[in-house]
Amino acid sequence: MRQKLNITAESAASSVDKIKRIFATVNERLIDGRTYLVGNSFSAADLTFACLAAPTVLPSEYGVRVPQLEELPSEMAATIKEFRETPAGKYALRLFREERCPMHQLS
Repeated sequence: MRQKLNITAESAASSVDKIKRIFATVNERLIDGRTYLVGNSFSAADLTFACLAAPTVLPSEYGVRVPQLEELPSEMAATIKEFRETPAGKYALRLFREERCPMHQLS
């Protein structure tokens, strides 16, 4: 997988830096205490951010089983914990917890 996707230590570090910049932008947007990114209700912007942030924060409400932190390499688990503690990470986790339709309601 690493070879096919050309994943190197440098490209991985670059990707983490890009995610940090995106999270910083969302942190700034949320600093005024707003509930959603745009307007007063859940929107496509919120859905998009939450879904794209999911691999970074591993929400338990994702809808399919995601790895538990204990199952991950320690460095990866530490990075996920770091992202979860940011305002943007907490926001993504809240959206999954509060806005995602529970699976039993879908059937």
